[in-house]
Amino acid sequence: MSAERVRVLYATLTSKGQLTLPRTLQDALRLRQGDRVEFRVSGGEATLRPAPAAAPDLRTFVGVLPLAGEAEALVSGGRHTPEERADLQRGPGARLLRLDDL
Repeated sequence: MSAERVRVLYATLTSKGQLTLPRTLQDALRLRQGDRVEFRVSGGEATLRPAPAAAPDLRTFVGVLPLAGEAEALVSGGRHTPEERADLQRGPGARLLRLDDL
């Protein structure tokens, strides 16, 4: 069992229910302005720690890539050359041998 040193720090609750964390606590937890913290309450005691980073909302990525067209065409465009796409559009068994295929 490790003998971890316990430090006691104090903060005062404002009339709005706000606390200012002592600088030494902010530094120890590597907290910066805008960071979220998590409080866990059990048996009349609270534990404070940095909140886990939230997964980004997928809606924030909408419009990041300039996409146009149908999904199938976009996927095919990334997987096949223009010649291969033309072969695929002609249907099954329509593949023609090219000299560089030999």
